[in-house]
Amino acid sequence: MKIGTKKVRKAKKNVSKDTNICLEDNPYNEKVCGHCGYHEIYLQSLSKTLKLCGECKMVFYCSSDCQQKAWKLHKPHCKVYVKLNLAAREK
Repeated sequence: MKIGTKKVRKAKKNVSKDTNICLEDNPYNEKVCGHCGYHEIYLQSLSKTLKLCGECKMVFYCSSDCQQKAWKLHKPHCKVYVKLNLAAREK
């Protein structure tokens, strides 16, 4: 599939089911779904957008289904991210 001059793979990235992709783990600031690993560019070709976790604002999801499937793994991380964000704001 092509968008402009960029080629976009239709396949999912190699993301382990035990992986929780957050902004900290993403050195290139690429936006990918924290559950399925779909890239923002591919989702734009489907007229979809990534949405941040409402609590921690550190993980993107392409759908509420992906967010629900990832919640069990993301929940402990989410609580830590929220505490870190609050601590950073207090300084």
